[in-house]
Amino acid sequence: MTESTIKNYNTSLQYLSLPLHSDGQYLETKKVKGTVQIIRNGYASNLSHIFNGRSTQVVTSLDSLIVSFAEKLKRAVNKSIIHPNAYLELVVNDYAVVVTNTTPIAINGLKGTKREIYYNLSRFLYRVNNDMDRRETMMLFYKICNTPYEISHVLENRIPFYFFNGGRRVDVRLNAKQISDDKVAIEISDSVWGTISFKDLSKYLGHYLHGHNRGSWKFLSPQKLYFLLMGKQITESDSDVMIAFLEQNRTSKLIEDRAEVLLEQTLVKYKNKVKMLSDKETSEQYLLVKGIDNDWLFTWNSNRKSSGRQLVSTAFLSLEGDYKWNGVCVDNLQNNSPIHDQLVTRLLVCINDRMTKQRVSTMKSIPSATHRINFELVDDNSRLEIAYATHIERYIEPVESENLD
Repeated sequence: MTESTIKNYNTSLQYLSLPLHSDGQYLETKKVKGTVQIIRNGYASNLSHIFNGRSTQVVTSLDSLIVSFAEKLKRAVNKSIIHPNAYLELVVNDYAVVVTNTTPIAINGLKGTKREIYYNLSRFLYRVNNDMDRRETMMLFYKICNTPYEISHVLENRIPFYFFNGGRRVDVRLNAKQISDDKVAIEISDSVWGTISFKDLSKYLGHYLHGHNRGSWKFLSPQKLYFLLMGKQITESDSDVMIAFLEQNRTSKLIEDRAEVLLEQTLVKYKNKVKMLSDKETSEQYLLVKGIDNDWLFTWNSNRKSSGRQLVSTAFLSLEGDYKWNGVCVDNLQNNSPIHDQLVTRLLVCINDRMTKQRVSTMKSIPSATHRINFELVDDNSRLEIAYATHIERYIEPVESENLD
């Protein structure tokens, strides 16, 4: 069936928006110019509405965005291509990507599971740009599809490994680079890279990513891993260097470092809505946040442990009687989130407090403030007066009536 015989076939390009940054509303998007439609029984239906760049889910990493958008694609397309002859056609840079409703499902003739197909399609959309020509677009597509799902995941998120040092389990993430069509290089010590085939890496990930206890790539010591990847025994001095390198790349440290960078980037992004305060005598740290409806204060101690469920206290400025900070429970689902990660999550939640109140039960009863802190008056001299709510009235101004709901 040709395009000319398909009813309602649309060749006009549209901007397809994909979420890039999640602050609860996905205000930032990546736009790709192209067409996307479902074709069944000789009739085309536009599917561009699923590319609206919005979601209520808070996501802070590209891989999470890719997985989240893949699930959205899968749900939307599955509803539309129930008929066995129906298919999804997406055209970017004059290159067509076709998902057919066969058994198993296929994308441009490459068969796989629904999870693999839509994950690859989502990765393709996040990586393609309209300044690519058709050939570059095609090469990108096949590079993505020819790399197994789990291998592409660890190439983007590092390869997991663990070992025991002095009776203590150390979880590690190792740098990896694809060096050929079917080989990956892994950094196992300082500037020391070993190679592994896709086939062996898939066996390795069966244990270290999925937790299976089958095959020979399991329960490896650092020395055994070195031998398998390098093809020779490691010396005692090189073993000491390798252990030190692995300790520096342990998962907990990487998570904490990444969370700290994320917080710094978030503070720069919302510099007009956040103020960092601190009390050097007590090591208490404060983050003042300007929401849509209320002012918020986060409190934590820099000397306490760096991970846990409730390491950051959250409060809103109450106007009942004297001005004071009233605490509110905003909990984390995970019990091992680092402080900086908890701060970013709460910051995004409270900047969009008007929407959050509708979804978080502990915040529903908080009224919109009639008086707010003037952030332009907040400086190093006023930080503790605001944090402790002493003489805070000096920095309070009434909200104009038209700004209140």
